[in-house]
Amino acid sequence: MGLPLKILHSPYREVVGPIMAHVQELAADSGTDVLSVVIPEFVVGHWWEQPLHNQNALRLKARLLFTPGVAVIDVPYLLESAKPAQPVRQEG
Repeated sequence: MGLPLKILHSPYREVVGPIMAHVQELAADSGTDVLSVVIPEFVVGHWWEQPLHNQNALRLKARLLFTPGVAVIDVPYLLESAKPAQPVRQEG
């Protein structure tokens, strides 16, 4: 697609702060254009898996939703536990 990969330095494994700073820098440079931010999110199959996944995505999405000129795009990724069981075909 011709899009460059940008790797951000993140001390102490902080995710939201460095991404917000980069998005705000890009939004200021682009002027009146809309900046799209794609956030992958896991779709889990059990209620107890939810606290284990998507915490950074939820925090980032909450911050980005109130940033002017930024569109947030969620891309679901189905975990194995969320996939429906395949019915067993019987020969007969």
